[in-house]
Amino acid sequence: MNSNEQVIFVARASTAPNVEEKIQWLLERLEFVQDEYRLGEACGEYAEDPQRFAFVHPSNRALPREGATIGFLRGILKNLKTHPPEILLVVSWWYGLTTNPFDFDYIFSALCPGVRASVVLRIYAEDPRRFFEVNAGKVCELLRG
Repeated sequence: MNSNEQVIFVARASTAPNVEEKIQWLLERLEFVQDEYRLGEACGEYAEDPQRFAFVHPSNRALPREGATIGFLRGILKNLKTHPPEILLVVSWWYGLTTNPFDFDYIFSALCPGVRASVVLRIYAEDPRRFFEVNAGKVCELLRG
């Protein structure tokens, strides 16, 4: 990771009786993930206070195209076209972003192929927990066949 990289921590829950409380719980959980990330070998230098984003939506159901989650993610990714630093999304667990392949492709297709390689997902998962690195552009290529 380089110092120009923007780091954003992301978590998702499928359902919640009280969405606001669940989002607050997810944001607190991301503090733990952020601490683990700082202590781990995968960490490099990044802004003292990186962004955190949490949302509630079933992982396999399509996200609303005009909703807050798609808007947040695509807004960040569109900045890559005008601001060249790389973006690193640190995601809590494999399904922390989406398991819907159409959503994944839609979120990351906003970028031209040369820029898409600048988006890396580091997924905090498994037992024992560790970070896995995934290139968003490569995933889109695989999904498209």
